[in-house]
Amino acid sequence: MYDIIIIGMGPAGISAAIYLKRSNLKVLILEKSAPGGLLNTIDKIENYPGFSSITGPDLAYQMLLQIKENAIDYRIEEVIDIKNQDLKIITTTKNEYKTANIIIASGRVAKTLNLDQERTLIGRGISTCAICDGFFYKNKDIAIVGGGNSALQEALYLSKIVKNITILIRSSQLKAEDNLIQKVKQTSNINILYNSQITALKKENDKLAGIEINNKEILEVAGVFVYIGYNPNNNFVLSEVKRDNKGYLKVNNNYETNIKGIYAIGSAIDIAENQIVTACATGAIVALHIAKNNK
Repeated sequence: MYDIIIIGMGPAGISAAIYLKRSNLKVLILEKSAPGGLLNTIDKIENYPGFSSITGPDLAYQMLLQIKENAIDYRIEEVIDIKNQDLKIITTTKNEYKTANIIIASGRVAKTLNLDQERTLIGRGISTCAICDGFFYKNKDIAIVGGGNSALQEALYLSKIVKNITILIRSSQLKAEDNLIQKVKQTSNINILYNSQITALKKENDKLAGIEINNKEILEVAGVFVYIGYNPNNNFVLSEVKRDNKGYLKVNNNYETNIKGIYAIGSAIDIAENQIVTACATGAIVALHIAKNNK
C-alpha cells in the first residue's frame, strides 16, 4: 500500500512527488502515456526558471531524471476507475492499488473542431502536436486554428518546416503575448486570416485535402493544427467529486476536493494563469500540506 498515489506525471505531479518523497512518504505516480505529459508536445520553452531556452521533451527528461534520482516509484498505466472507501482503490488497465490519499494531476486534453470527418482525419491531416507531426508536412501548405500563445509558438516552429502557414482566428485580434505576435507577423511564410473559422473539411483518399472557410472559400492544405483550448482530463474521477462549470475539479486552499483525501492540482483544476511554473507550485503546496498532516 502507498501513502499517496499521484495520477499524472506532468510538472505538477512530478513536483508533488519530489516533495512527498523528501518527506519520507511512500509515493507512486501513475501516467498513461509519457512522463512529462503535455511538455512532450512543446517545441521551445523560454520562461521556465533555470533554462533560458529548452525544448519540452528535454525539460520532461530532466524531470524524469529527478524522479529516478529520488527513487520514486512510477508506472506507465492508465487509470480507469477510483473508489472512495476507507482506503482509496485505484484501478488501472493493468493493476489495482490501495492508498490513503490521491492527487489527481491528470491535466487536460486539446479541444477539437467538432466537424464532420474530423475524428477519421486525426493523424491523416488533423493534429494537435506540431513537434509530433510537423515533419510529415515538410514543404507543404498547412493551416493553424487558434490565436493564443500555443498556436503562435507552434506556428513559429512549423514555419521552419512547411511551405506556407495560414493562421485562422475567429476574432479580430490575436490573444498571445506581444513578443510572439511580433515574431509571427515578421515571419514571411505565415499569413493571418481574422474573423475566420473552418466550416468543413475536405477529404480525398482518406486524407485531408482542404478546408472550407466561413462556408465559402476553399483553402487547399495538407494539414490543420488545432490550438483552440483544452478540456479537463478527468473522466475516470468518481462523480461525487465536484466540478466547476467548465468541468475542472473544484478544490479548497489546500487543493483538496470535497472528498477527504482526494486532491487535484495543475491543469486538473482551473488555474487562472496556466503555466509550467504555476503547475509546479500547486504540486509543491499540496505535497507540503499532506506531509504536515502525516507527521
